[in-house]
Amino acid sequence: VRAPIAVVPLFPLGTEGSPRPESIANWEAFDGSLIAIGLRSESSTQLLGSGVIVGPGLAVTATHIFSDNLDELNSGSLSPFAIGVRGHAADIWQITSINLDPADDTAYVSITLISPIPKGWEFRAVPLTTRCPQEGEVLAVIGFRFPEELVRSAQEPHESALGALYISRGPVSEVFPTRRDEHLLNYPSFQIECGVLPSMSGGAILDASGHLIGIVSRGLSTTDGETLTFGSWLAPTMGRQLTLPWPPGMYPTEFDLATADFPGVWIEGREMFQRDTEGNLQIQIWP
Repeated sequence: VRAPIAVVPLFPLGTEGSPRPESIANWEAFDGSLIAIGLRSESSTQLLGSGVIVGPGLAVTATHIFSDNLDELNSGSLSPFAIGVRGHAADIWQITSINLDPADDTAYVSITLISPIPKGWEFRAVPLTTRCPQEGEVLAVIGFRFPEELVRSAQEPHESALGALYISRGPVSEVFPTRRDEHLLNYPSFQIECGVLPSMSGGAILDASGHLIGIVSRGLSTTDGETLTFGSWLAPTMGRQLTLPWPPGMYPTEFDLATADFPGVWIEGREMFQRDTEGNLQIQIWP
């Protein structure tokens, strides 16, 4: 069964805004494409970070939000899920698999819708770009903030929490196409002069035209009061092999974003990928 999934670029975000995270009033503008990611056990439910839907049944987030719970996730004692807000409703997604690489901080997650299907099977996904951030370029950092643990009432069958979507903007001050260092950021990344909240980890880093160029990896406050955000550059991870069971019949058994072209997944600059003489996938850096 093939669903008519709509994928449209987000509205241009521009370059004006505060380097301090500020709440966004019009959540519905993102139409469920930005998600909060959580873990559920028999006794509690926690929202740990943010993520971005980049195609039908596929989202991207930060690996480190799962790192402390890998044993419980593998045993099944914790169940990962995601929530996307659209207008006055919410999409609830079951995370069926987490594809991560210990060499970076980018996790691709397979998601299956468990809430009612929206009218017309129309979903939104954020378009990608293979472009490398440029020094001085202003980027927007967007993610959720919720209480760490949701309230579960004995009288109610569901949890509740008050949360908000936050955005900050700032210029790129440094770019590390291979890695920044051997310990904290040992992978392709970049530094933005703006702040970030802890639960924004895994959230979107968008350029002025609304393309996803990276995801939130780390935040740092310096001794002189400066706030910095470190993003994972997304393009070098697009060659990772993925398996997506939802929507049924849409994807082959295994594929990668760099070389496969599907309706509902839009990548600016996919032609910048090429194979070297040994068959390894390489990305050509372009502005």
